[in-house]
Amino acid sequence: MATNFRSKVIGIALKDRGGILPGGHTANAAYWFEDKSGNWITSTYYMNDLPQWLKDFNDQKLPEAYLKTDWTPAYPIDSYVQSTPDISPRYEGKFKGTDTPSLPVKTSALYKNNLGLIRSTPFGNTLTLDMAVAAINGEKLGQGNVTDFLAVSFSSTDYVGHQFGPNSVEIEDTYLKLDRDFATLFTFLDAKLGKGNYTVFLSADHGAAHNPTFLNDHNIPAGMWSGGTVKTDLNKFLLSKYKVENIVLSLGNYQVNFNYKDIKYAKLDEEALKKDCIDFLMQHPEFGRGLTTSTSICGRLPGASLRRGGSVPGGPEYSCATVPCGCLYQPGSA
Repeated sequence: MATNFRSKVIGIALKDRGGILPGGHTANAAYWFEDKSGNWITSTYYMNDLPQWLKDFNDQKLPEAYLKTDWTPAYPIDSYVQSTPDISPRYEGKFKGTDTPSLPVKTSALYKNNLGLIRSTPFGNTLTLDMAVAAINGEKLGQGNVTDFLAVSFSSTDYVGHQFGPNSVEIEDTYLKLDRDFATLFTFLDAKLGKGNYTVFLSADHGAAHNPTFLNDHNIPAGMWSGGTVKTDLNKFLLSKYKVENIVLSLGNYQVNFNYKDIKYAKLDEEALKKDCIDFLMQHPEFGRGLTTSTSICGRLPGASLRRGGSVPGGPEYSCATVPCGCLYQPGSA
């Protein structure tokens, strides 16, 4: 919008959401990786056919070329001093078809009918870099009289981190190789556009927690809980009170999701249901807070101080006595 739509805006990532969201509604294109074909694809929201430069790029079959070379460490394993020992099965997940979660990984023997394997290796980041370079060349980004915008998400750090954990040799190797990929990208941009003729900013969409077993082994309080078990117990509790089965459809990402169709049919009170769920869950030591959607709107969490006429830093003075947010706070209480 700043250029009255004269600039090009393109998003690229192995993940569809990583390519789509940074570009926004008015992006010229967003591209992401398709596991089945091993190709980079888009949707008809942007275009009805892939540009020729992308067809040519896909024809190179780079995913297979990378996976055939196997995942070997960039440096001697004993130099990875920021990691736990390479074989740490208590903290890591191994690839299907391997005996241990360790390097090297013979990806050449694992990728048949599974090109999505590249996501969980450093090759995924390198492939993303190749795609970014192809887009710059194919779309002539940064070579006009307005500023173009290219959003690139290097997603393999996330996949590797989920599988092996943030203290693994695998994730350390992935970041060391990502650093090399960045060097390759900046060298390319220097040559293509010229130093000082482009701006790069780096960010991240989230961090990562250590494996709970790893934390416990280092005397840091942590643990795991079974969402499936809690959901079953919660539904049993609600069934005994409301005589409706499976009121809770799922319990994940810190959220309880209701079966609203059956709730409406049985004419149940949703607010009463929410309160019952919170009361039930708060009996479990794993839960520290319980909020309904209406409670969260007021922007205050249980345990925060709230006083009549109090203020929020940077915001107007208000309290739950004046804002009907539906939360359980009482004026003047903590």
